[in-house]
Amino acid sequence: KGASSDLKGRPYALPSRDARRQLGNAAPFLINVGFFKDLIFMKRRLPPGEPGAWYIYEGVSEDYLKQITSEIRTVKKGKVRWEKRTEHTTNHLWDAEVYAAAAAEILNIPYRTRKPEEDKEKEKTVKRKKPERTWLNYQSGWLR
Repeated sequence: KGASSDLKGRPYALPSRDARRQLGNAAPFLINVGFFKDLIFMKRRLPPGEPGAWYIYEGVSEDYLKQITSEIRTVKKGKVRWEKRTEHTTNHLWDAEVYAAAAAEILNIPYRTRKPEEDKEKEKTVKRKKPERTWLNYQSGWLR
């Protein structure tokens, strides 16, 4: 759920105790949408190949591109605001990208900070540990 305030600079707020009691795991987080819009905006400005750059599939539709660019970042009286370019512009896919970034943050999914070539090099140097033999993974023939 998008927050109507900036949540005191935090990217999101956990569901309230009352909401968790009433709704359990379905209780909504409050999302600082401005924070995540700024994050994606910053990532979109990075050149391709730079760590942290934002990538999209090259075969996306024209509608997708229009929707993710449907809002502009403005500064009025020292405050940053996100406003629609035109009144009738749809921005559902832009909102979906914002909430996907929030979900990644909440689930602690790290953003790519290295170049893909560095990932391949790191994979070559990482040694895999052999799994410890326990009674569940022991291959004696009776448990497969």
